[in-house]
Amino acid sequence: MSLEALREGNCWFCEHCGEHWEEVPTEAMMSDAEASSALVNAQSEDDAFDDKRKQLRKRRSKRRTVILVTIAAVAVAAWNVQLPWTPLRWVALTLWTCSQILWTIARWQLGSSFTPMTEARQLVTDGLYSRIQNPIYLFRGVSLASLVIYLDKSWLLLGLLVLVPIQVQRIRAERKTLFTAFRIRYFQYSKKTWF
Repeated sequence: MSLEALREGNCWFCEHCGEHWEEVPTEAMMSDAEASSALVNAQSEDDAFDDKRKQLRKRRSKRRTVILVTIAAVAVAAWNVQLPWTPLRWVALTLWTCSQILWTIARWQLGSSFTPMTEARQLVTDGLYSRIQNPIYLFRGVSLASLVIYLDKSWLLLGLLVLVPIQVQRIRAERKTLFTAFRIRYFQYSKKTWF
């Protein structure tokens, strides 16, 4: 591996990997303005690197969520495949599959705005959100109800009776937060969308 100087000073180029870099002179060799400029540049590079790392973490989190929910749902469905195949079970399986796909799309479109806590990061109005205000809640509810029918375990509907009011409260809290943050934009959006 050989290094060659690109120009006068401490600027180098590696022929092996193609990287180039400059060594920042020590503060004793710099004027105050140069030292301040170098510090600002270093901080902005650190901030840019942190932003890229946060975006990567969010993408990974989004992928993990979608993959884990899908694997769990498929495992539950496959576990009960030995039950008799009635027309109702076929309808439930179809509804479950469609709602899982739509939930995945909604989760993907929500992107970094998805949070476990109620926050107003941004107002998402694209894709499924252009027609439905809460597609994640809607398709998750349809998915769970159809899974209960598919499993032929009607007593699990009691769980939905507990879950639905909790989700309705959460939807109300999210709407209030979004209205507070986005005011007219959210009001106009809510008039054009369903649920």
